[in-house]
Amino acid sequence: MSEIIIHQLSPDSALVFGGVDWQSLIGSQLAKQSYKLARKRRATHFVSAGKHSNAVGTLRLTTEAKQPLKRKLYSAGAAFALSHSNGAVISKTQVEEGDLWYVIAAHDGVVIAGTDIICDAAEAEVLTRSFFQRYANGVEVEGDFDTTSLLNDRTELAPVKTAWQKVPVQIKVLMVAAVALMAADSAWTHWKSYERQKARQMFSAQSYDAHAEWARVLDQWAATTAVDGRSGKLDLLTTMEAIPPIVGHWRLIEGGCSATSSGWTCSARYNRTVLATNASFRAAAPKNWTVTWDGLNNAVGTWTVAAKRQPLDRTKLATAAHFGVNYISKVQVHLPSFRKVEIQSPVEVQIPAPKVLQRDMGGKEVMVEVPYPYNAPDGIERPKSQAFFFNGPLRSIIALPVTSYTSIKQIRFTVDERLAVPNIRESVLTAELSGESYVK
Repeated sequence: MSEIIIHQLSPDSALVFGGVDWQSLIGSQLAKQSYKLARKRRATHFVSAGKHSNAVGTLRLTTEAKQPLKRKLYSAGAAFALSHSNGAVISKTQVEEGDLWYVIAAHDGVVIAGTDIICDAAEAEVLTRSFFQRYANGVEVEGDFDTTSLLNDRTELAPVKTAWQKVPVQIKVLMVAAVALMAADSAWTHWKSYERQKARQMFSAQSYDAHAEWARVLDQWAATTAVDGRSGKLDLLTTMEAIPPIVGHWRLIEGGCSATSSGWTCSARYNRTVLATNASFRAAAPKNWTVTWDGLNNAVGTWTVAAKRQPLDRTKLATAAHFGVNYISKVQVHLPSFRKVEIQSPVEVQIPAPKVLQRDMGGKEVMVEVPYPYNAPDGIERPKSQAFFFNGPLRSIIALPVTSYTSIKQIRFTVDERLAVPNIRESVLTAELSGESYVK
């Protein structure tokens, strides 16, 4: 139905229910695109898209446009969307004038196309069912809300003026004279105008679901991001514990593992004692080691270890605020047992924006980036990482708590048997642990 109800607010302003046709736009200069689309649809009034909304609403009120004393008109649909800037919401309200209903729905502050209409009860039910099929987490709200603070340039149905109406009278006179002088070139001008019009007709302002597109790329990132967590740390420490302290009379002085895409690359360095030879080291070294020597007094064994990492579940990430209170508090309890601790501030993970296939003004298909939705709606929070570094006795590294969403980059330890008296921060075995924890 195409019913329109105009509710008088004051002698010079009114609120319009229904009849507004909404369409999402892409690209830049949305206000300019909005005006062009309103002109193309021969609308008399429009609500422009801009930095707060990528949807333009157009309306044709010929009688209103011909009134000598024009009043300001505001869109009830735009006001509803402005008052519900997050999530998917729908409202259906029975109109007092008869068995009619006003149906309006919005998603993240943008009116959903096909709503903002006056219709009968059956059509209202169809629209409501369709809404909940598309937005499983959508909610139905009351349509009776205070619009006093919402009547502004973001909800006003501005008149659509022709380019000629915008020109001052003095300039019009000069333009008429210029047109007369350019009469000989009018054929070329008409041809260019025809070409531009044809290009505009080929341009299709296509809509897309920014929330769904961002959810898709964030899910792809999470599926390819593996974390070690608590179990990964324990497996790594078990690998460290299995390094033999003596190999063929060579004495262990340092060892460690660095992360790879499939697991760990580990190494152990040994110092020669009186009875040690290269032959004795090779004979006693574990079979899976690759053995090399660094001069006459150092032997090095390297090997690889598989890791049982888990894909990251971004929906279960703790917020940066929760991490800062709960996890950091646990670390602070262990601070006296470390030489050095660094935990950096959260840094947003760089994830490329999703792209959708669209047609430009020339009809050519191009890939266009989807902007991140305004106000960062729930469910598509961009993840952050917090890098950490711990240095202290190996026993302190063993006791150190880590979150389930921790990725370990490296662990190293050294053996210094010259230490006379170990204490809470000093030990024969000193280790370093580095990596990063994910939050949202």
